[in-house]
Amino acid sequence: MFTRPYEAMLEEFQCALAELSRNGQEQLQWLGSCVELSFEYMKRLKRYFLRNEPASVEDEVQFFKTVKPKFKSQLLFHQAVLELEGRRPPGLEAQSVYYLGELEKVAHYFTANAAFYDYVRREACHLDSYYYRRGVFEVHLAPHGDLVDFDESFNTSHDSKLAQVWANELLLGYLERRIEKVNNREVGSFTEFFGEEMYNWTENQAAFVECCYGLVAAEAVNHGRVVMANFIHYMERVFHTSVKNFYGTYNDISERANQTLFTDKVKQALVDRMNR
Repeated sequence: MFTRPYEAMLEEFQCALAELSRNGQEQLQWLGSCVELSFEYMKRLKRYFLRNEPASVEDEVQFFKTVKPKFKSQLLFHQAVLELEGRRPPGLEAQSVYYLGELEKVAHYFTANAAFYDYVRREACHLDSYYYRRGVFEVHLAPHGDLVDFDESFNTSHDSKLAQVWANELLLGYLERRIEKVNNREVGSFTEFFGEEMYNWTENQAAFVECCYGLVAAEAVNHGRVVMANFIHYMERVFHTSVKNFYGTYNDISERANQTLFTDKVKQALVDRMNR
């Protein structure tokens, strides 16, 4: 129940971002509007949180680990792209070199913060009480670098660092796609392309294959009349992922004790969300 108002606010925020892409603004103006909108929702989030303090340590950790970073990562991401595109040089060759340089900078961030990134990717929780509680500061756990005179009522040592990781994951996908477009001499709608980069598959390959086969088996796509290899490759492009041997993975799924591991997870997660 604690997170339900924040989920509603996040959905409203995401809808508002999507609506901005339809207003026909010039690229940099549109990005500026996205930054302004993100900043306004960050302020709304803070006001609501301070009026509705978490009732338990668990709620506090949940907010700073799963709620605030979703909002702040969008602010950081749009700010980064606005700055990046504002400095973009003319000419496709120069742009290719430029985007590659920016890609290296983002990749370096993950290398420099490998321990925390590994913690996030493994969905670990044993350090959450240090990372995501206010008033807790452990210098040996590499806290976020911008914590001088920060507002302790709305910040922990690592919630902004988590938001930066998520923002950089989005930025990494954005840059990879931009490099591909520039090298292929493709010119398309910037806002459509930009929105495309928001969706990356973050589960494992087995879950991806189970999802694809499940959609086809349920006749949710083309009434089930699809060539599976083509559908898998299409979904790989949609979610910017790849599967080395989808049929072998499917056979492995068929032989394991729980054949619908990911499907069960999705069902339970949806039920839990509806019942919060």
